[in-house]
Amino acid sequence: MNTKIDGISSLGSRASVTGANSTTAPVKPAGGSTGAEDSVELSGEMAALRKQLADAPTIDQARVASVRAALESGSYRVDVQEIALRLIALERQLGQ
Repeated sequence: MNTKIDGISSLGSRASVTGANSTTAPVKPAGGSTGAEDSVELSGEMAALRKQLADAPTIDQARVASVRAALESGSYRVDVQEIALRLIALERQLGQ
């Protein structure tokens, strides 16, 4: 990733962050109007993250309701052996 940050000096100054496939949005100064307009440019990575979020599967509301009901009734059981096995597998993956 190639990111350039310049113009950072004091409050109310012009600052910009640029990168590949950037988009620009005006930003108002926090301390009130100074007459200068700041801008923020979001990189292509941000656009990619937005796309990933949009493409993410929706929440299975039926599953959520089922787990919620089991928790409320006290019938939800946690398989500690399965949790332990998956934690060990994750630790092994991270160690590679």
